[in-house]
Parts: sequence; C-alpha cells; structure tokens
Amino acid sequence: MQADEFLASFVARPTIVDALSSHGSFGKKPKRRDETYGGPVMRELARMQTRVQAPSTGGTVSVTVRMPSELASFLKSQAAESRRGLTGIVIRWLQGVRSHFGLPEAATTLLESDRTALRMERLEYLLHVLFQRSLELRDKGPGFDAPQAPELSRQ
Repeated sequence: MQADEFLASFVARPTIVDALSSHGSFGKKPKRRDETYGGPVMRELARMQTRVQAPSTGGTVSVTVRMPSELASFLKSQAAESRRGLTGIVIRWLQGVRSHFGLPEAATTLLESDRTALRMERLEYLLHVLFQRSLELRDKGPGFDAPQAPELSRQ
C-alpha cells in the first residue's frame, strides 16, 4: 500500500472533527443547545459508533468468564457511565479490538502489516501503540494534536 492511498483514506472520510467544526461547535458558543448536543453532530457520532459494534449474525452464544472482582466492578462502572448494559460494553470493547475500532481498511491493513513485522500479538501491539503515543505526549504535551492545539501545547 502506498502512503498516498493511506492518506487519501483519511482525507476522503469525514471525521467527528469535521462534523463539529462545520457546525460551529469549536471556538464559539452555540446559538442553540442542539447545535452542540444534537442534530448533525450527534448523527455523526452515532454513525461512527456503529462501525465498531458487533455485526448481527442472527445468533448469540452465552459465555461464562471468571474474573477478579475488581475487574468486574470496573466493567460495571464503565457500563453505567456509558449507559449500556454490561454485556453491551464487553461486546463493544471486544469487537473494537477485533475490528481495529472501526478504522478505515487502509489503516487496518497498514497496522496489521506493522504488527506482523514486529511479531506481536494484537494486545501486545495495542500496548506498544499506546506507549508510543505516551512518548509523543511527553515531548509535545497532552492534546497537542487537538483542534485547538496551539492553546494546549506545552510552554
């Protein structure tokens, strides 16, 4: 895969930043509440979330898993925070790991090639990517690539 194809896959796809910035949510106070919390912005968020939800296969399987009570408490609190059931949050997270969190195919192909070249398992590779991000944050500061990055950058 060529770098141009990889970049084009991101340029061609609208992002939540595009949706928010095109509807006036960055840098100015909205005129109406629904300009920020509803309408086109919420539709874009919902569309993006559907990319990481489990595909409907017509059947489900019940699986019992033993885990430490602290982990179960954490999962329950995450489910409550996101207003989902425990099963829904577990499926969403596992499906996200399985599907590269809904990234475009060009990005997933590139990431899988990198993971294979590094000879890492999927979870090990995700930890590696997060660690690399933490190194970048150490150098550039939290939020350096946010839409309002110049205001948040380290001094």
